[in-house]
Amino acid sequence: MIVMRILIVEDDQDLCQELKLLLDNAGYDGMILKDFEHAKEEILALCPDLVLLDITIPFMNGELLLKELRKETQIPIIMVTSQNNEVDEVLSMSYGADDYITKPFKLAVFLSRVNALLRRSENFNQSDTELKSNGIQIQLLKQEVTKDGVPLDLTASEYKLLCLFMENPNIVLSP
Repeated sequence: MIVMRILIVEDDQDLCQELKLLLDNAGYDGMILKDFEHAKEEILALCPDLVLLDITIPFMNGELLLKELRKETQIPIIMVTSQNNEVDEVLSMSYGADDYITKPFKLAVFLSRVNALLRRSENFNQSDTELKSNGIQIQLLKQEVTKDGVPLDLTASEYKLLCLFMENPNIVLSP
C-alpha cells in the first residue's frame, strides 16, 4: 500500500506537530519542512503528494512561494493560514492554491478537505505517462505541459481540465 506524503510548511512548531500527528493517525505520512530559506527547492526535492502551506513563513511569503512552485509543479497545495481576509484568499487561489483553510480550524473539517483533495488528485492520476494532441504534450508523471515544445504555465485547475479534454477528445459538450 502506498502512503500519501503530506508536507507541512509552517513555522509554528506546535501546530506542525499537531498536524503531523493528525495526518499520521489518519494513515498519511506527515512531513515537516525544516529549511525555509530553500523552501521551494526542498518541496520540489521531497515531491510530496500534497503541501499544506502557511502564508507567513520565514524568508519568503507563502503566496509568493506558491506562485514560484506553480511554475514547476502541479502538486496539490492547501493554504493553511491565520490570514482570514478575502484579498489573501483570492490572491492564493489566483496563484494556484487548490484550497484555503483559515486557522483556527476544526480538525475533522480540515482532515475532510485534505482527504477530498487527495481523492480528486488520486482519481485524476493516469496510468499512462504522456498525452499528445495538436502540438500539445503533457508529461503526466512530471505534470509538465508544452505546446510545440514551449513550456506552458498552467494552474492546477487548468492542468486538470486540459488533461480531461485530451483524454476524451471525441466528447462534444453542448450548451
